[in-house]
Formats: sequence, structure tokens, C-alpha cells
Amino acid sequence: MTRTSGPGSPDWLAQTRGQIGFTLIEILVVLLLMGIVSALVVADVAPDNRGKLRIESERLALLLEQAAEEAHTSQRELGWSTDGAGYAFWQRQEDGEWARMDEGIYHPRNLPDEMRIEDIAVGQNRIAPGARLVFEPSGINRPFEMILAERQETARLSSDSMNRVTSGPADFTQ
Repeated sequence: MTRTSGPGSPDWLAQTRGQIGFTLIEILVVLLLMGIVSALVVADVAPDNRGKLRIESERLALLLEQAAEEAHTSQRELGWSTDGAGYAFWQRQEDGEWARMDEGIYHPRNLPDEMRIEDIAVGQNRIAPGARLVFEPSGINRPFEMILAERQETARLSSDSMNRVTSGPADFTQ
């Protein structure tokens, strides 16, 4: 009994020679589809400028709100300052001097590239870069406003008399 068909036989190899594997066109189409799907996933996962600005403005709003609350509960003045590209929190010492807070949630932060803090006002008065926004132990603080900007996008942070800090687009008003 001789095998004339099936894997390994000469007839079978001759019949399937052109049918084994994928063609170059089929492989290229699959690679193209994989590239398109990968690009869509990356584009959906990576935050855009507006998303980064929203995240940073919400983070800063929460930190400022927390600092006002902590100043009240600890009965010590806390401060906040910016150089435009980053910010730091400060605590007034017993001797009246300010000391930068370097640990915990109040550690100094740098903003992402091309993001800046601009136009800071306490009440109706603009404050210069480097000046401190002070949170009083009494819990009574003057309302403030500031703008975070990245390229063409802007966000406004605003506080109220209850020390709540809101963030939203720069055209947002309370």
C-alpha cells in the first residue's frame, strides 16, 4: 500500500505549493489595520492639551482649598506662590519668617511644558509673580482668581468667601 495523497506525498506538495502561507498583500493589509487601530487607541488614551489643563487646574484648586482649610484647623498662616511655571506652598514660622513646605501634598510642583499660571488677583488687586497668596488662620480669606494657560487653552480658578475653589474654562464665571 503506497500513499499517493496526504501531507508529505509528492502529489500533495504539488497541489498545495501555491496555497501555503499568506501573500505579501495580505500581510501588508493586516499590518496597516494594526497600525490604524494602535493610533486610535493611543489618541484616545493620551490626554490632549485641554485635558492636561483641566487636570492641572483641578489639582491646583483642590490643593488651594485644602491649604485654606489646613490654615484654619492648624491656626497657622499658610501661603502659596508661583513663578508662572510652577508653584510652592509656604508656612509662617513662630519667628514670623516664611518656610517653604517641601514634603507631603504641599511639595513644590512644576507645571507641564508650555503651561503657565497668569493673571493672579486677590480681590480686585493683581499680585506680582512671586508674591504670596496668604490663607489666614481665621478662615476668612479674600477671594482670588487666576488663569492657567497652555498654548491657546485657558482655565480660570476662582475662590469664594467660603474658601471653595472652582476651576473651569477662562470664560467661566461664578
